[in-house]
Amino acid sequence: MTVSDSNSNLASLISRIEQLEAQQDIWKKNTIWLKRCFDELKQQFNQLAELSRVESTQDKVLQLSAQLEELQQQFERSPYVIKEIDVDDDEQNNYLVEITESIKVKEDEQVSGERIVSTEEFWQRYEAGERDFKGINLAGADLTENSPSDVNLSKANLTQARLSGTNWSNENLRGANLTQADLNNTNLSSANLKEAVLDNAFLCQAQLESADLYKASLKGANLTEANLSNANLEQSNLSEADLSQADLSESKLIRANLSNANLSKAKLLKANLKGAKLEWANLEQALYTTETIFPTNFNPIEANACLIAPEAYLQEADLSGVDLIDFDLAGANLEKANLHSAKLYGTDLSQANLSGANLSNAYLDGAELSQANLNGANLSNACLEAANLIQADFSYANLSEATFSGSRGGNPADLIGANFHGANLSGVNLAYVDLTATDLSETNLQRAEFSDETNLSGANLSKTNLIKACLSGANLSGVNLTEANLCGAYLENTDLSNANLTSADLRGADLTDANLENACLEDANLAGAILDGAKLTGAMMPDGNIHE
Repeated sequence: MTVSDSNSNLASLISRIEQLEAQQDIWKKNTIWLKRCFDELKQQFNQLAELSRVESTQDKVLQLSAQLEELQQQFERSPYVIKEIDVDDDEQNNYLVEITESIKVKEDEQVSGERIVSTEEFWQRYEAGERDFKGINLAGADLTENSPSDVNLSKANLTQARLSGTNWSNENLRGANLTQADLNNTNLSSANLKEAVLDNAFLCQAQLESADLYKASLKGANLTEANLSNANLEQSNLSEADLSQADLSESKLIRANLSNANLSKAKLLKANLKGAKLEWANLEQALYTTETIFPTNFNPIEANACLIAPEAYLQEADLSGVDLIDFDLAGANLEKANLHSAKLYGTDLSQANLSGANLSNAYLDGAELSQANLNGANLSNACLEAANLIQADFSYANLSEATFSGSRGGNPADLIGANFHGANLSGVNLAYVDLTATDLSETNLQRAEFSDETNLSGANLSKTNLIKACLSGANLSGVNLTEANLCGAYLENTDLSNANLTSADLRGADLTDANLENACLEDANLAGAILDGAKLTGAMMPDGNIHE
């Protein structure tokens, strides 16, 4: 062997050693990357919640550990140069993401793979005394026939289940999945729905009063007319939810996500929305009070929400069906407002402007309406039992079929000095009502009913329509009935002494045993009137003569 050959072999050996050292560095780097990938996999598997899956995962981790060790040994034995993996390369990072996603898919498959329990089996187990149904899969179940009691359905799968019209109050549904479930008209008051998923669920007119919905997801849920008063909705997701006409009075909406939610006509009375997200939310005619807390820099007036407070401006507001029991709206401007079927029990509307307002079918029992302006208002079929209507202005208002007193005269409204000029009171029962000094001139009292307890002393009934009105036994002494239309009216035993009936139309009226002493009947039309037993002493008759 020549010196030249020796030098060549030495150079080749040195080159081979350098290659082996380079390979070893690459193997180390690849091993580090694989170890990182392995750690990610291990972390994902360790996050699986259920015990059965954890045990299965532990086996997989052991297998991966063995495979990694074998892989490292293969690297050490390999005669080939392995390409170094670029840990910063997007393709390699995407590979890790794909592995992570595949784990999640596998986990979802395992969850969805849980055996679905039939409705029949659920009720059989319930009837057998079982109450702990944690994690049960009732997806798509029809549970509308019965209402369970004291059950634990935390983390239950109730996706697309039907529970409408049932009672689940006070039940434990924490973390349950109720996505797209039918909960219309369901009673969930005081239920535990913490962290529950109710995305796109149907909750129209559902009762959720005092329910705990902390961190619950109600994205896209339909909650129209639902009762969420005093509910805990802190940090809940209500984005894109329909909360129109829902009652959120005194609810806790701290840091709740209400972006793109529909809150039109919702009640936010005394609600706490501190830190809530209201981007693109619709608060058109939502109701709030001075005690309602809104997020910083949010202006409810600019959102067209309605402040419920004394002297509030609510002109033409749509408050139909609203519940404002015992609220103070004294002096408020409610001109032409829509209060159809509104619940206004005990509400203070004294000196309020309700001219032209729609109060048909409204509940005004015990309401304070003294000196209120109801000119031209619609109060047909409204209930005004025990309401204070002293000096209220009802001129030209429609009060047909309205109720002023309870059965047998209980809780009569106080109408002293009220102005009903030109109003429509047809078919109204005014028995037991105090109408002292009221202005009923040109009023339509056709078919109205009075009793011997109706006090009309000092009232003005001139030009009033009293056709077929029942005034039997009523006290009309000294009342002004000039040009009144009393055709076919029932006036048996009615006290009309000193009454002014000048030019009144009494055709066909029944005045049997009526007291007409000293009454003025000048130019009155008594054709066909029944005067059997009537007292006419001192009365001025239609021809101007005084009756002896």
